[in-house]
Amino acid sequence: MNTMEFDSDNESDVFSMASAAPYSVSGSMTSYDVDLSMRSASPAPSVVSITDSVQSLYRQEHGRNLNNYSNVYHLPADEEELDRLDKQHTMFVDMMGGKYVPGMEAIMGDDVPGETKACLDLGCGSGSWIMDVARDFPNCSAVAVDLVPMQSTSMPPNLRSEVDDINLGLEHFYGDFNVVHARLISSGIKDYHLLVDQISRVLRPGGLIDISEFDFHMYDKDHRRIELGTHEIGPPWWARWMTLLNAAIRAKGGDVDAATHLYDWVSSNPLFEGAIYREFWLPVVPGPREANETEFQRRFYTKLREDVTSFVRSGRPLLLGSGLSEDLINDLEKNAVAELERRESPQYTRLQHWEHKISAPDLLRSEPAPPPTTVAFVRAGLDGRVTGYTEVETVYLMPLPNGLTSTSLNRAPGPGKNFVRGKSGFVPFWPGGLDPDSVDSNKCPKFVKDLKGLRTVAPGLSRGLRLPGDPVEDEELVVISNDGVDASEEQEDEEIPPPEPPLDEDQGSSLDQRKDVDDLLPASRSNLRPVGPPRKKKRQIVQKRDWAHVIDVNTPLHNFHELVPEMAHNYPFELDTFQKQAVYHLEMGDSVFVAAHTSAGKTVVAEYAIALAEKHMTRAIYTSPIKALSNQKFRDFKQTFSSSSVGILTGDVQINPEASCLIMTTEILRSMLYKGADLIRDVEFVIFDEVHYRGVVWEEVIIMLPDHVNIILLSATVPNTKEFADWVG
Repeated sequence: MNTMEFDSDNESDVFSMASAAPYSVSGSMTSYDVDLSMRSASPAPSVVSITDSVQSLYRQEHGRNLNNYSNVYHLPADEEELDRLDKQHTMFVDMMGGKYVPGMEAIMGDDVPGETKACLDLGCGSGSWIMDVARDFPNCSAVAVDLVPMQSTSMPPNLRSEVDDINLGLEHFYGDFNVVHARLISSGIKDYHLLVDQISRVLRPGGLIDISEFDFHMYDKDHRRIELGTHEIGPPWWARWMTLLNAAIRAKGGDVDAATHLYDWVSSNPLFEGAIYREFWLPVVPGPREANETEFQRRFYTKLREDVTSFVRSGRPLLLGSGLSEDLINDLEKNAVAELERRESPQYTRLQHWEHKISAPDLLRSEPAPPPTTVAFVRAGLDGRVTGYTEVETVYLMPLPNGLTSTSLNRAPGPGKNFVRGKSGFVPFWPGGLDPDSVDSNKCPKFVKDLKGLRTVAPGLSRGLRLPGDPVEDEELVVISNDGVDASEEQEDEEIPPPEPPLDEDQGSSLDQRKDVDDLLPASRSNLRPVGPPRKKKRQIVQKRDWAHVIDVNTPLHNFHELVPEMAHNYPFELDTFQKQAVYHLEMGDSVFVAAHTSAGKTVVAEYAIALAEKHMTRAIYTSPIKALSNQKFRDFKQTFSSSSVGILTGDVQINPEASCLIMTTEILRSMLYKGADLIRDVEFVIFDEVHYRGVVWEEVIIMLPDHVNIILLSATVPNTKEFADWVG
C-alpha cells in the first residue's frame, strides 16, 4: 500500500540540558576569500537597495543567474528558482500542518505597539515565509537575510531585506530576535555546527528557533540509504543524481552532512532548553498509483513532482561546474524525470525538522554589588607599623568599555582585523567640539553611614528615607523678596527693648509659647514694603567669538628659525611667508587653512604635517576628493618620504595600512570614523586637499573628527576663507 510518510516516532521528543559554557567562536568563519567590507549590519539598512544596479549581484553560469556574493552556495537565484521556492513553501505548509511551528504564535502573541518582537529568516530565498510573518504580526520587526536582495513588490513595511553571507558570522544580531528560522540552507553553509552556536546567541531569552534540513541522500521504501558511487551512471536515476549533487556541493564547501549531526549539535548546546525533533519521509519517486489515494495526496504529489523537477534544473549549473559533461547530465536528467513519471521504484528523501526553545538563566543572574567600604590599616613611622584600623570608601576599577558601547578614546581596543577599517557594530569616537559627559567610574555611589550602614541616598536625591519618628534636620528659612535683593543686606539696626518684670508661672508658660512663635517671625518691617513692578532683567550681550584669525602673509617672519629651530622636514629652498606661518602654527598645535593659488606651494604644508606626525610617532591622513588624485599623491609622497612610511586606502586597494601617512578618499575616512576604527586614536593631522569640493562628506568628516586631531585645509578657489574657517572652528 502506498502511503505518504511524514512524522516518525521521534516526534515531540522533548528534553532538557544542563547549563555549561557555550561554544567559542572560532576564526574559521573567514577562512575563505570574502570581502568583509561588503557585509551589512543590523540595524543599518541593507548594503543593497532595489534602486541599486541589481545585475551586479549576479553572474551567469550555464544559462542561469547565480549570486555573485558567495562561492559556496551554487544554486540559481533567478525568477525560475524564486517561483520554485514559492511553490515549495506552500508544500511545506501542507506537510507540516501550518505556516508556523507550535509555540511561535505564543511567543509572538503579544505583538502590540511598544513591545516589538523580532523575527529573523536566514537564507530566506523568495521570502515567502518571512513575508507571512510580517503580515500576520504587523507590529513585529522582521529581517530577511540572503545572498541576493528580495525584490518583491508587496514587501510589508515592517520587513527589511539584507544582503549578507551568514558564513561570516551573526555577531551583529546577538540578542536581537525572538524567533530565528532557517530552511534548507546546508548546501551554502561551511560550518553548520558553528552556525547553531551563533543562532543560540542571536535569540533573546525565551526565544524559538525553527530549522528544517534534508541530508542529500535517497532511501528505499524501508528507509534504508541507497549507497551509490560517482564512478558509474545507471539506475536508480534519482538516487544517482542526488549522489552526484551531494559530491558537487561538498566540493564547493557546503556542509551536506549537517542534517545527520544536527540533532547532536543542538542537544549539546547548553543554551537550548529543549527541542522537538521530527522526520518527514518525502516520496520523491512515489510508488504505483492506487485507487484509494486521497485528494490531499494527489495534490501533494503534484506539488512535489513540480518541485523536484524544477530542482533538477536548478542543480544543473552545479553539476556542470563540477566537471561532468553536458551529455551525461542531459541523459541523467532525462532518465530521472522519466523514473518519476513511471513511479516504479519508490525513493524517499529524509527531511528533518527541529524546534528549539532557548533558555538563558545564566544571563539573568546579576553580580552582587561591590562593598561600599573596606577596612584599611592605619600605619605610623617609617617602618609602616600597624597602629589601628579604619573604614574607608571602596575605590574600584570598572572594566574597560568596548567599541560596541563607548565613544571614549580610552575604550578597549577592538580586534586587530578591525584596526584600520573599523567594524559596522562599533560606535564612533566622541566628536570634537561636543561637551563629553563627565562620569567618574572609580567611585562608589554616595554612602551614608546612618541606619546601620544601609545605602539610603538614591542617586540624584539630596536625602534618603525618612521614617516616622526620625529627627528632622533644621532647614534654613529662605527669605524671599520681590525684587530679588537679599533682605539681610537691608535690615536696619533696631533698639533693644528694656527687660520686663517677672511673671507668674502660668503667664510665663503661655508667653513662652507665643515667644517661640514670635522668634520665627522677622523682627523688622523692612520686608513688608509694597510690591512694585517686577524689574526687567537686562539681556546680556554675548560677544561674538572668532574661531579663526587671518595671518598677514605680507609681513615677513624674520625670526622663523628662532621659533622653529629644528624643523621636522628640511627643504632645499627658502620657504615663502605663508609656508613659514603654516609651519609655525603646525608646530604650535593649531589647525591651518591655506588658501593659495595653484602651484603656490600648498603641498609643502601637507608634507611638513606628514613629517611632523612621523617625528611625533603619530599618523597623518591625506584625503582627496577622487581616487585618481589619491594614486598620484601616493606616488609623489613615496618619492618624498620612504615607501614604508606611506600607505594608501581605497575601495579596491589597501597598501601598507600601518604607515604613518595614509592617503585615501574622504569617503573612506568617513567610513572609518563611523565604524570607530582604532587607527583614529593615533591620528594627529588630517589634510583635506581641494577642500573647495566640500559637500556632505566633508562636513560629516570635519564634525566627526575627535578633538585631538588637527585639521589642515588646502584650496586654491575658496573666496570666503575667514567665513569657512570660522565654520570649521
